[in-house]
Amino acid sequence: MLMQDSEIKFVAKYYRRGAFSAKDGWRRMGIASFASRRLGIVASISALVVLAAAALAVYRAHSFGNEAIYEDVTVVGENVDAEICRTIEFTDASLDVVVAEIEGVYGVDIENVPDDAADIRLTLRYDGSAAGLIGIINEIEGTAMSVAEE
Repeated sequence: MLMQDSEIKFVAKYYRRGAFSAKDGWRRMGIASFASRRLGIVASISALVVLAAAALAVYRAHSFGNEAIYEDVTVVGENVDAEICRTIEFTDASLDVVVAEIEGVYGVDIENVPDDAADIRLTLRYDGSAAGLIGIINEIEGTAMSVAEE
């Protein structure tokens, strides 16, 4: 079917660039705006989830960074006197905070704490006695601390 001259003149007279754009057509019918809104809603929800996760990570790092978590455990074995042991955990805590917690939790005194204890950071979880924990910290950090004899 060939177009008549009058039809060609009509199209040429009223043609504007983009007038027959599918995207504009969908937009005029209100369909594209829904898809755009849906994409915006999905992006907003994703951003909120990421921000909430980041906020939780920052909160956890700052709120629990220097706290110790411990429980009483009694260990009894062959040829071993009953010894009170603890489960103790630190996340990015300075050595001076760790030493203070060990002294408080285990009821001992720690000797030979290095002068730069505030600059040494530890993240650890330990189940056992104060002497064993101090021994592990000495191995990790190259210190010479010890539990004072009573």
